[in-house]
This record gives sequence, structure tokens and C-alpha cells, in this order.
Amino acid sequence: MNTNRNHDGTNGPTGSGGPRETWPPDLIDRYLHTVGFWLPAALRRDVISELREDILEKIDERQSELDRNLTVAEVAAVLQQRGNPMLVAHGFLPRRPLIGDALLPAYWLSLKVIVLGILLPIYAFVVGPIMARSAPNLWVGCTQAIWQFAIAAVFSFGVITLVFACFERFPHPNLYQWDPRRLAPVPGDSADAEWRREPVAVTIAIMGLSLALGIAWITLMKGANAISYQGVRLELAPVWDTLFWPILAALWSGLLAGTIRLLRPDKPQLHAVGRLAIAGLSLMTLLVLIASPVLIESRGTPIDTDPDTAYWVQMGGRIALWALAAVVAFDGFSEARLLFRSKGAGPRSAGLQRVG
Repeated sequence: MNTNRNHDGTNGPTGSGGPRETWPPDLIDRYLHTVGFWLPAALRRDVISELREDILEKIDERQSELDRNLTVAEVAAVLQQRGNPMLVAHGFLPRRPLIGDALLPAYWLSLKVIVLGILLPIYAFVVGPIMARSAPNLWVGCTQAIWQFAIAAVFSFGVITLVFACFERFPHPNLYQWDPRRLAPVPGDSADAEWRREPVAVTIAIMGLSLALGIAWITLMKGANAISYQGVRLELAPVWDTLFWPILAALWSGLLAGTIRLLRPDKPQLHAVGRLAIAGLSLMTLLVLIASPVLIESRGTPIDTDPDTAYWVQMGGRIALWALAAVVAFDGFSEARLLFRSKGAGPRSAGLQRVG
């Protein structure tokens, strides 16, 4: 039985006699226009042409099966089966992750260091006790501290993600240009396999973090080195200003260590010596701060007349410094142990010696 199958919205007679319901001639055009809205201009023309051909082919197949023209509802069903316009457009876009596999380990490391290693101790041992003592009750103070920590963590997450997304979009040449002859030698003792050999991406991430922390330290000390919250004003004690340069050197030491690692990746013992020196400098600076009788001063606040609050403010700072000192000491001990264990053990050449 002959049936006219037009795509202009008109229907010819069918075996049952008479025209059936017509569908708007611009129904497919509206669908394709919506898909094109989500596509870049460079892809839009080719994708729309491909989709139009595919949709019309499916409509022809369906009309051949039914031996009649399709109704409005049936054409809409074909388009619905093709998919949501936004999702269809997304399927034609090139797959590009925000942060690729090469930078993902460094990304997670930066998040852990900043959120868990820096923000969490500060809010748990310094900001939290201050808010708890200045709030009407303990519950309100803890809630405010948790909320402020969440805000700081989300902000840090956004900044770190943005930085690594830029690294992914504009990669550093060292990520792809490297010389296998300058790789670190295999340790002679299998127990030394734990020797730290970070990828280039991790080294760059540590250098960026070191630079950011140093800039933040300069901004804090050269600006208003005070925190005001609900009438409570806290300032850093003079000991921090006295140790300004040692602290800055410790923070920016990651830049020097990273530069050495990038320039001389084949010298793991030199890297360990550098790490050990950095750990020593950081540990001595932390011990001087811990020994200081006053870490945080108050000016015109209720803390001046509340000895309990003043005690816990100082104690919270010392607890945070002790925790940081323990991490630094453990890192230095690990570097020293690996350095001494590696002495006298030359690189392995198993499998490369000629058997004769």
C-alpha cells in the first residue's frame, strides 16, 4: 500500500483513508537548534547535519514499519529516544577531564596537606577553643567553629581545584620532556625501595604550595596580623616577628628542594640531605616558638580578664605546634634513616651484566 512520507509536516492518504494528524514541520528544527545551543561553533554545523540525517532516517524506518506517516506524538517519541538535547550535545564534545591522571596524585596530596594537615589542626586547637570560649555556650561555639572550618575547607578545595585545572589545561613542559638517563638509580638494598621518588607533578605541586604559604606568611606579617571575631581581637606575639625570616626560609625551602629535584633527579642522596636540613631548620624554629611563654596576645578583649580563656588560647597554639613538630621530626628521622642505610650500597645492575 503506497504512502506518502514527507518531512514537511504533511501526510498522504493511507489504506484507512484520509489524512492523519500532521506534525509541526519545525519540530526537528527546534530539537536540532537546542542541541546546537550546547555545541561550540566549530562543531555545530557538522553535528547538526549528522543528527538531522540520523533522525530523518529513523523516522523513515518507523514510517515504513507502520506503512503510514507518523503522528506528532510518534515523532516526539523518536526525538525523545534520541536523547535530551543537552546530553546529546555533550556526547559529541571531546572527553577532557578537569584534572587528568598525571596530576591527580599531586592534587589529592595538596588537598590532604592543606585541609587535613593545616586547616584542621588550626581550627581544632586554636580557632575552635577561642570561639567556644567567646560564644554564649559550648554548643554554639563548636557549631560556629565547625561551620567556619567547612567554609575554609570548601574555599581551599575550590582554589586548589582551579590551580590544578590550570595545570591540566596548560601543562608544564617537564611533565612530558624528560630524560630516562637522569632517573634516580635503583637502591642496592631492597629495603630502600621506600626511598622517596615523587613524580614531577608532585614536585611541582609541593613547590607551588611552598610558594603560596610563603606569600601568605609575608602578607600576614606585613599586614594586619590580627584576628577579630565577635569582639575578640587576637594578635601574634612578638616572637613571631622575631622568627619572621627563619619561618619564611622554612616555608620557601620547598622551592629549593623542588628545584634541585627537577634539575638533578639522579641524586636521591642529595635530595635526602636537603630534606634533612629543611626538617632540622623547621624543627628548631618550632621548638623556639613552643618555648615562648606567649604565642598570642589579646588587646582590649574579655580574654584579658579571663585567665582560663587566656590559658587555653596559649595551650591551643602550643598543641598545634607540638603536633606539627612531631610530623617534622618523623619526616626528618625517616630521611636520616634512609640516608644512612643507603650509604655503601651502590646501584643495582642486575640483568644488565653480560654473562660470558
